Amino acid sequence: MSADQLSAALAGWLERLMPAGPRREALIAALAERFDGDERPASPEVCAELQAHARRISRHLDVEWVAEGGLTDLRSVVLVVRSLKRMV
Repeated sequence: MSADQLSAALAGWLERLMPAGPRREALIAALAERFDGDERPASPEVCAELQAHARRISRHLDVEWVAEGGLTDLRSVVLVVRSLKRMV
């Protein structure tokens, strides 16, 4: 999985779990702007960078690298989104 794919997967989770509104839209747009086309393989460093970038807009978002984890049909990475209700 690339950084681009990881960012897109996170955006999908945010659309499902985070209430609609300007903060969610700004967060998804910022992640797309930064990571679209980024072909680096997902890694602890990419997860930390994604989290730092996201926290400029939403300080309650955690991205955690779990080497043996996975997302629906995606391998190597687990996203842990905490305190979504506080993002609004």
